[in-house]
This record gives sequence, structure tokens and C-alpha cells, in this order.
Amino acid sequence: MNSSASIIKSIVQSDSATRTYFFFDSRDGQASLQSYDGLLRSITYQLCVRLDTLPGILVTTYKDCGSGTTVPSRDDVQQICISALQQLPEAFIIIDALDECNEIGQVVAWLQKLLTAGGGKLHALITSRDKPDITIHLSRISQQQVIHLDDFNDADIKLYIDSRMKESEQLQLWSTDIQTNIRESLLSGAGGM
Repeated sequence: MNSSASIIKSIVQSDSATRTYFFFDSRDGQASLQSYDGLLRSITYQLCVRLDTLPGILVTTYKDCGSGTTVPSRDDVQQICISALQQLPEAFIIIDALDECNEIGQVVAWLQKLLTAGGGKLHALITSRDKPDITIHLSRISQQQVIHLDDFNDADIKLYIDSRMKESEQLQLWSTDIQTNIRESLLSGAGGM
């Protein structure tokens, strides 16, 4: 298992806050697994099922869309997602293989809005191959931490990971168990590369 898969598994299996996950997959040709809309609808659904009470905007949108006979607009789904997030005490969004998405700019713009609306209670983990266009898009997200595993040898990786984790206010919000799992997964998966 590679290091990003280990980290994701650790977060998904933890007993902490609401966790959502989306994997961009271009292998089988399903457009919804490569699109921003597929991500948005999946994450929104995963957040809403964790709520005790559905957001008012969800109920209104459902009625406005003929009780499910028509598809809600992208804007409506974005607002439902934000509303659901704001009702949760804490949430993790894991976006795996962003480089397989065909609308990276829209995903990053949405994620920035969501992080702002989350008021510090949303944590996001994004995995991707290191590509210049993705780096440019992700640089627009404030308060980000980027770890490139292929830039260091084992000793450098350990020092780098430890220092970055200590510096990160966002990672400090995660439980000690998750931080330990992240550190161990990054170190074991790096393999000196």
C-alpha cells in the first residue's frame, strides 16, 4: 500500500469526525468519476447522511425540483453542501487522485469556498501526482500544507515531516493517533524516494 493510501485508510477508519471520500477515476470512462459535479454530489450526500436534521435548503431544493424528478443546479448543491458542513462539529474531506479530474480549477475554487465556510472545522486531504497545472491551482488554497515525498531521502523525509507537522496548526487539530498514523505512513511509504 502506498503512503497516501495508508493515510487515507487511517483517517477513514478513525472514530473521529465525519469523514467523506471521493476518488477521481479515469480508468473505466465513467464521466461522473472524473467530474467536479460527481465530486460535489458525492461529498454533499456523504455530509447530509451524517446529519440528524436535513438542511432547510435541501428540503426546499427537493420540492423545487419536483420532489426528485429534476436534477438540482450546481449552485443549489453547493449551497446544500455548505449548509450541511456548517451543521457538523468537524469534518474531513478526502479527495484522492485529483490529477484524474477533468475540472481541477472548479474543484479547487469549490474547496476554497468550503474551507472558508467551514470556519476551521473542515480538514481536507488531497492526493495527486505532482503536475505543474495542479500545483498552480492548489496554490490558490490558503492555509495549505504540501508534502512532496519524492524530494528527500529517508532521514530528510523524517526531519521534514516532523517539522511540517509541528508547524501545521491544521494538523495539530487532528488526534494524536491520526498524526502518528500520518507520520508512520509517510515514512514507511516513502522508501527513500
